[in-house]
Amino acid sequence: MSVPDEPLQRSERRTDPAARMRHLASLVLGAPFLLLQGCPATMHAFVFNASSEAIVVSSPGWSQTIEPGQTERLRAQPGGGPMSWRVQQGPSTRSYASTFSPPREHMHIGLFSTSIRVSIDAVGQLWLLSPRSDADTEPLSPQPPGFPIVPSGS
Repeated sequence: MSVPDEPLQRSERRTDPAARMRHLASLVLGAPFLLLQGCPATMHAFVFNASSEAIVVSSPGWSQTIEPGQTERLRAQPGGGPMSWRVQQGPSTRSYASTFSPPREHMHIGLFSTSIRVSIDAVGQLWLLSPRSDADTEPLSPQPPGFPIVPSGS
């Protein structure tokens, strides 16, 4: 049996079992990549509580307590939409409504999600932290445009 030098014609692909299997395999293996390209990545924020008291961060559908000196992973912008957080800190409740785009070099970009690291200070400002070190809790200096994020109405 000789191997043709030219690619199989469409009619030959229908009858050649090996060609049909290669075609089917390329469709099955390629489909997830096509689907992923159409799905927007979720933005997460690793939030460090830089204040001296516990804070409760909430958004529609979830709520998370963060103890002083601790970091928690929170959903920041579902599908790239605006961030809408409320932070209760002692007797104060602060609201944040913002669409922010930190520079790419300040984000960790993964296959299914993108994340940033921020800290919330005692007056409620959100400061951008370095994406390179989980141990680094000092705000970047200088902060990129749009940071620190201040509560709405402040």
